[in-house]
Amino acid sequence: MVAVKLDENMPDAVADVLRSAGHDVALARDEDLAGSDDARLLEAAVTEGRVLVTLDLDFADFGSVVAVWVILSGENFPRFVTAFPGAKP
Repeated sequence: MVAVKLDENMPDAVADVLRSAGHDVALARDEDLAGSDDARLLEAAVTEGRVLVTLDLDFADFGSVVAVWVILSGENFPRFVTAFPGAKP
């Protein structure tokens, strides 16, 4: 099981799929984090020990991130970018 926090830009269907697979899912918009800046959202995820799942590419540039899944879409997608400390996506 993975504990995840879904950014407000993630569709509800993603939460449903992750929960049905047995993961612990928290939604940013249910925790009054909708509209928060990236740093506050990331801090909440880290404090809770959750992987942040987002469509926001800005998170791929955080140097102190433990793990963020960024979902990209397009012609040959979806694909995931996982950011780790010091790593480039």
